[in-house]
Amino acid sequence: MDKEQSDKLFDNILKELPKNWIDIDKDKFSKVGNDIGYYQFVVNEEKAYFIFGGSEVLSKLLKVFVNSPYPKEIKKLFVGTFNESLGDYNYKEAVKILSKGYFPNLEIFSIGFYDELCNSGMYFYGELGDITLLLKNMPNLKELELCGYFILIKPLEFKKLQKLTLWSESDIIEKDISQNTLDNFLLSSMPLLKRLEIFVDDESSFVFPKKFLDGKTTPKLDILDIEGGFLKTEEDKLLKSNIKDSCNFIKIVSND
Repeated sequence: MDKEQSDKLFDNILKELPKNWIDIDKDKFSKVGNDIGYYQFVVNEEKAYFIFGGSEVLSKLLKVFVNSPYPKEIKKLFVGTFNESLGDYNYKEAVKILSKGYFPNLEIFSIGFYDELCNSGMYFYGELGDITLLLKNMPNLKELELCGYFILIKPLEFKKLQKLTLWSESDIIEKDISQNTLDNFLLSSMPLLKRLEIFVDDESSFVFPKKFLDGKTTPKLDILDIEGGFLKTEEDKLLKSNIKDSCNFIKIVSND
C-alpha cells in the first residue's frame, strides 16, 4: 500500500465519524457539552497523531497506518484522548495493531495519555496490555511515555532513550502495574537516559531492584521524579545509593 492509497482509506474512515466528534484543529472549542468529543488526526512523513481514545475508529485507522509507508518514516507518534466524551480508554487493541509495524526512525512515542481540555483533576488512564513487542519495534526512541496499566515481560535495550515516563496512577483502573513490570523497565539498558519519571498508585508497595540503585542500568541519569506507592524504606535506600550521587535532582513521594 502506498501513501496515496492509505490517505484515501484514512479519509473514508474519517467520513464515517459521528457528527458530535469534532476535529480540534478545524473547530477548536467552538462547541461545548458532555456529548462533544474532540479528536485529532495527523499523519505525514514527520509525525502521527491518533487522538481518538481507544475507540473502534482508532483501530480502523491504525490498521491502515501500519500497512502504509508511514511507520518507517515518522519521528513522533501520539495515541491518546482529549476528553471523556470519546468514552473509551482501552488501548490493548491499539497496541496489538501497532506491534505489527516497525518504526526505525521513531524518536518520541506517547500512548494512553489524557490531554484534558479542562482541568478536571482526574487521571483517565486505561489499559495498554503487553507493550513488549511494540517497544522492541521502536529501536531508536529518545522519549517514551506510557499512561495506564501495561505489562513489560522482560528487560529491553533502549540505546538512545533520554526520557522515560511511566504513569500508571489512574482514577478508572483499580490495579497498578506489577513489581515485575517495574523491575523490567528499571533493569532495561538505558545508557543515555537523563530523566526518569514514575507515577504509581499510592496504595502500591514497590521496591527498587538493586542493580538499578547501583546505577548500572542508567549511568547518565540526571533527574529522577517518583511519586506514589513505594515503601518508605525504599526512599532511604535510594537516597543512599549510587543513583543519589549521580543525579542533580531527586524527588520521591512514597508511602509512610
